[in-house]
Amino acid sequence: MVTRFRAYLLGTEGSSVSYFANRRFTVIEGRLNVCNRKTLLSEMEICGVTHANDLDVTNWDADHCAGSELEALLGLVRPSRIHCPGYVPHTVNGDTCLAIIEAYRHEMRFSNRGASVRQITPAFIANLDHARDLAFQETYDSTLADI
Repeated sequence: MVTRFRAYLLGTEGSSVSYFANRRFTVIEGRLNVCNRKTLLSEMEICGVTHANDLDVTNWDADHCAGSELEALLGLVRPSRIHCPGYVPHTVNGDTCLAIIEAYRHEMRFSNRGASVRQITPAFIANLDHARDLAFQETYDSTLADI
């Protein structure tokens, strides 16, 4: 199985990462600017994908998901699934990001692919062992639940 992991320079504080395995492309964090745009597009081309399967946002803080960049990122990578923090944002940036994600989900309802949004809550993490027993394919490492 071809597997690739890339961390992208942003030219500012924060993170932007992608992971490719089993023909699935995942973008980690909601960041896109002039520094990482070209390299993210190049990585998608190398992996032979035209869109991301998943966007995983780990935190509502601006260094993980920037409201000023998120709409452009969604338009560029067009993820089918978005995983976001399972807590209510406590900043204007977090509220903005959540609104952008909801607008994207609504817009994609009318496309031929659709998009789902899942909040990764402690209850979701707690049920993963049960889900794995039922042969679901999507699992998270429970050691990350406290992050």
